[in-house]
Amino acid sequence: RDLWSEVNHLLVGFGQQVCLPVGPKCGGCLNRFICPFSSSYNPSEKSKIKINSG
Repeated sequence: RDLWSEVNHLLVGFGQQVCLPVGPKCGGCLNRFICPFSSSYNPSEKSKIKINSG
């Protein structure tokens, strides 16, 4: 319970930046391999994000 506020803040930010209700950015999401939605979602080129490998 001590971390609820911090975890909530992180999840809200995740929802605003990556896991959007319209046009989610599944291609760059670290949870894409465990997310049931990601495997059924076929993103357009616009919604893909680059992953910085550096």
